[in-house]
Amino acid sequence: MKTVFSGQQEGERVLYKIKSHPFHRWFKLGRVAILSILIVVLFGVMSSVTSWLMLMGLLVGASFFFIGWWGLMTMDRNSESYITDRRVVRFVAQNPWTVNQRSLSWDEVVKAKTKSSGLFWRLLGTGAVVVHARSTIIPAEGQKSEQIITNDDIEFDHVIYYQDLGNYLDKVLYLFKHSKKELADLRKFVAKPTGKRY
Repeated sequence: MKTVFSGQQEGERVLYKIKSHPFHRWFKLGRVAILSILIVVLFGVMSSVTSWLMLMGLLVGASFFFIGWWGLMTMDRNSESYITDRRVVRFVAQNPWTVNQRSLSWDEVVKAKTKSSGLFWRLLGTGAVVVHARSTIIPAEGQKSEQIITNDDIEFDHVIYYQDLGNYLDKVLYLFKHSKKELADLRKFVAKPTGKRY
């Protein structure tokens, strides 16, 4: 099945659609559930003063959970990232109604770096991939060294097989700058263990 996204250029080939680890979504939903429970408990404590507050707490807690769940799922569905043979594209949902798009062409990419998001995520083989723009390397006025991440860079968090994807991006970058013909024949990235990808 061919991957298509909004604003895709004619003839632009998608090499990989980046997906966050499913646990990341469940952690966010878990926080909403905990806050909902805390709201109910808070109203339950206050219900000793007035009995109708317990019912109010249940309604507010349930409303908070369902609205939060809907908002997170909508934002998760609208936040997508793509690696193509021409650029890196990221759609970020700021809220359920607004989606911002950022893209960085391979001409402007200097390097790709990976970093761990912590021990738990590292054990799951999940981390962050940062695509550095050329402007990152140029220090800002009064700055002595390059920044770690700037507004021009694109960072993908909680990426499955993040180290392998970082190596793949290095390969795409090299082929884009040295051999467009080989880039046209490059296989798409498959998020599976080494040896089971093709």
